[in-house]
Formats: sequence, C-alpha cells, structure tokens
Amino acid sequence: MNVVDSSAWLSYFAGDDNADIFAGPIENIERLLVPSITITEVFRCGFGGNCPGRTHRRHRVRYKLPLVDSIIYTTAQKFDAVIWTQDADFENLRNVEYFPKKFWYHLPRLEPAVHQDVTRTIRWLQTWLSKQ
Repeated sequence: MNVVDSSAWLSYFAGDDNADIFAGPIENIERLLVPSITITEVFRCGFGGNCPGRTHRRHRVRYKLPLVDSIIYTTAQKFDAVIWTQDADFENLRNVEYFPKKFWYHLPRLEPAVHQDVTRTIRWLQTWLSKQ
C-alpha cells in the first residue's frame, strides 16, 4: 500500500522534476491510500491557502511532526503503507520514500486545463473516500 503526501501530489500536478517519481504510486489506484486530510491540504496549499491540519499526539511529540504530517504518518503506519513525499518532515522515518524538492512550485495560477484535472482528481478522491 502507498500513502502519497500532499507535497508529492502537488509535485505530480505541477509536473515538476519529481513528478515522474510520484506518478507510479499515485496512478496505482489499487494500492493507494488517501487520508482525507491530504485532500484538504492539497486543495488549500495548491490553491494559495495556508497549509494547516491536525496531529496524532504520539507521532507529533515523538517525531516532532506538524499537524497534517502526523495524521498522514499515522494513517500510513496503521496500514503499513509507504509514504511518498518531498516533505523534509518525513525524512528518516520508517516506510518513507523521501525525495528532496528540486524547486518550489506554486499552483494558484494553473492553466484552465490543468486546473480542471486537479479539480477532477480531488472530486474523484472525495467520492472514492466517501465509499470507503
């Protein structure tokens, strides 16, 4: 199973230098776990909002993870999933595939076709999660 962190989703949508790395786990839908908080973070971070979240207290304290990251990490640990990410907060944690960012991406000014793809993917994820 795979959990793809929001930084990796944003990389994938932006088509940056790491996008191909994250395409495999994202497009392998049968093995993809998507925490609902990841959808929220992708939507808010990808479209110019702040990147807040909540945390699982034990992981937050033990690994000094921010709010959203601790929920993502807790979800991955529960299902023994691999986290695919560019977020340095996950570096050196168990079952994490970490790839440093090669540049910072900004998605608020997406081309209309790309914006539709992002919106369609988020809606698909929301529908899929509601059936779980």
